[in-house]
Amino acid sequence: MAKTTTPIRRSGEMDVYSVLLVAATLCIAAALVLTALRNMELSKSGGSGGGPFDLVSGS
Repeated sequence: MAKTTTPIRRSGEMDVYSVLLVAATLCIAAALVLTALRNMELSKSGGSGGGPFDLVSGS
């Protein structure tokens, strides 16, 4: 087997796909928090118990 002499370049730089992944993760996390907060707010006015995992319909 022939050995290659090309050096392997390993860099710690973020490429565009890593940045998009981080941005998408942050957007999903923000949407999850806002949805949970809105759900708890609606449950206070409706009288039913609410939390981050309980579904409350908004009228």
